[in-house]
Amino acid sequence: MGGTKSHTVPFVALGTALRIRGHNVTLVSGFPGPAANNGLRELIPSIFEAYVGNYTAEWDLVGSRFRNELPLSPWDAMRYGWESCEALLRDESSVAALRRPESNDNYESSTWDVAILDGAFPECLLGILHGENIPTIMLNTVALYGGSISRQGNPTLWSLTSYFGKGYTQEMNFFQRIINVGCLATLEVMHWIMTTGFLQPTLRKYLGDQVPDVRELISEVSLTFQNSHYSVAESMPYLPNVVNVACLHCRPAMELSPDLESFLRKGFIFVSMGSSVRAAGMPDTLREIFIAAFSTLPFNVIWKWEGSKINNLPSNIRTGAWWPQQELLGHPQLRAFVSHGGLLSLHEAAYHAAPTLVLPVFCDHDGNAAQAEKLGYALVMNLASLSINELHEAILKVAAKRNNPYKEAARRRSILLKDQPLGSNEVATWWVEHVAKHRGADHLKSPSRFMGVLRYYSVDVLAFYAAVIFIVIQVFHKLLRKSFMKHSLIIKGKID
Repeated sequence: MGGTKSHTVPFVALGTALRIRGHNVTLVSGFPGPAANNGLRELIPSIFEAYVGNYTAEWDLVGSRFRNELPLSPWDAMRYGWESCEALLRDESSVAALRRPESNDNYESSTWDVAILDGAFPECLLGILHGENIPTIMLNTVALYGGSISRQGNPTLWSLTSYFGKGYTQEMNFFQRIINVGCLATLEVMHWIMTTGFLQPTLRKYLGDQVPDVRELISEVSLTFQNSHYSVAESMPYLPNVVNVACLHCRPAMELSPDLESFLRKGFIFVSMGSSVRAAGMPDTLREIFIAAFSTLPFNVIWKWEGSKINNLPSNIRTGAWWPQQELLGHPQLRAFVSHGGLLSLHEAAYHAAPTLVLPVFCDHDGNAAQAEKLGYALVMNLASLSINELHEAILKVAAKRNNPYKEAARRRSILLKDQPLGSNEVATWWVEHVAKHRGADHLKSPSRFMGVLRYYSVDVLAFYAAVIFIVIQVFHKLLRKSFMKHSLIIKGKID
């Protein structure tokens, strides 16, 4: 249900790995192409696809950040949850196909063995699948979001959980912790308003009153894949039903065309704002800043640019609507990567040991960038205060051939990320098969998922002990006071 194409990337990677192991895999999303191009069956609900396209069509993400404005209002972020759900529910044939696979020569099963849902807005699909007895797994593509795993009983202490929309890490000062708690509390309130006030009524309108509270459905998800790993993120305490699978989509670089190899031979930087942020939508002023900074670099530039041809482009800059990102990041002549801070891109940068300059745009970009900067392989700059000279100098700093701490840190991250007993794809496929085999993973679920905040943090117990201590102190104080008064009377009597 995620509203950007980047959310499909880890799903396609996992689906491809499962297909190779002999499974029949269907990917449901609002984006045609990624699944079919990788040999997967795809289901694209037409009304939902149209809604997502209209919802994102007017986004001005880079321009808003450049003007120091909110790229997306809180109301727009919330309304997507129930509006996208209603768009899906209106498509009765797609809802039916979601509940049960279509029978054909390769697909003879009458039910799904397992359903893997995006951690972004999973409530709608959980409501649709309710009652079908299908084991569910969640894949949190936005690793810094802990709302869903907290409802499954996982400890998500706000002192350790940084809000993804801020450039914070676990090493927050007191003022940052105040802001962080306020942001996380606001996020919880927004989620409650969205689910209780709008999404729940939408589900019951189309599916009936038997649909339970969607927060209870999230609590019953068997397993969660977290798009994270301690080698590229903060270390976090997770229960056994949370499995780190960062870099599901990462792979070694392959050969490039002779023409492109010739252009890269001099050394180059790769500039990409990812799939959800259109670089071509940036303001003219910002585009001119980029071109002016790139034109005087002592190496070439590969720039992901989806717009029309830029006139009078310097000879050291080559643009294109699509580039083979992992081939470029893994190329021996790569000097630096200029990124928007998307988690998938930063994972690829770490995997291929690419020093990175990050220009965060929206959503989790600031949080991802802060973590990469803390780990040493990224330098972060603010689009709202960018100048030609600052951008030029920052690129030279990150792309330096000698005494480059960003390159050394990137190499260190790459070694740690690859030094695992099993790759992320192998781990994820094993767990998918495990959940399917046992028709769920109830043995991994924590009883803490049923506990309210008061019980989970023993607030009621602390209140009890505080009351007991208060009573004991009061009694002791009264006894001491009586004893003191009695002693005073005896002394006074003796004096008299």
